[in-house]
Amino acid sequence: TLDEKIAQLMMITVYPSQNETSQKNSAALIEKWKPGGILVMQGSPVNTARLINSFQEKSAMPLLVAIDGEWGLAMRTDSVMEFINAQAVGAIQDTTWVYQMGRDMGTQLKTMGIHINFAPVADVNTNPQNPVIHFRSFGENKKNVAQKAWMVAKGMQDAGIVPVAKHFPGHGDSSEDSHLELARIDRSRAGLDSLELLPFRQLIKQGVSAVMTGHLSVPALEADTKLPASLSGSVINGLLKNELGFDGL
Repeated sequence: TLDEKIAQLMMITVYPSQNETSQKNSAALIEKWKPGGILVMQGSPVNTARLINSFQEKSAMPLLVAIDGEWGLAMRTDSVMEFINAQAVGAIQDTTWVYQMGRDMGTQLKTMGIHINFAPVADVNTNPQNPVIHFRSFGENKKNVAQKAWMVAKGMQDAGIVPVAKHFPGHGDSSEDSHLELARIDRSRAGLDSLELLPFRQLIKQGVSAVMTGHLSVPALEADTKLPASLSGSVINGLLKNELGFDGL
């Protein structure tokens, strides 16, 4: 049905750490609306795995299971090894270790029954006043960001996980927190081409599976400054798909 097709484009957030009532409510939503997937938040490894299995059993269609785990499973799950943050990874010279970190990260996620990780961050950290990117970025050097982001992404892909490069077309030069308001990127189109877009262009060329658009106002790409890149046809269809040739998720 049309409602089911719409629901298949959505994920609902689930919290393994919450009480049984909350989990029953999530199960009821899954059974009623048949969403395409779930986004796993805080919990223990055992509770998280059990909950994923339980929801998969209740779902009429297999669920895509995602996590926002930029430094691995530990970002949302207790009692597991925490990988170093992206800023520290950016300082590592031997990319073999970066690839292995991505692969180990992916192996942990796959063991839990997770399919998608909303990582790596491919933003170039150019604004020291940025309140939300800073240590989540591999650094201020665009080529280093592109290299390290791809090594982490390739490691996860080789482990069977879908990595998601974010936040397209680049969140590093904002001074606002996009979780709280519409962040703005005032760089010119030429500036975007020479800096913010380079890591994404490289990741797409090398075969990254997915790209996440940012809740960003980018006047150089979208004339309607109230319309975020995440809803902009000119950004998603015009730039990401047509110009950069991205055909993934």
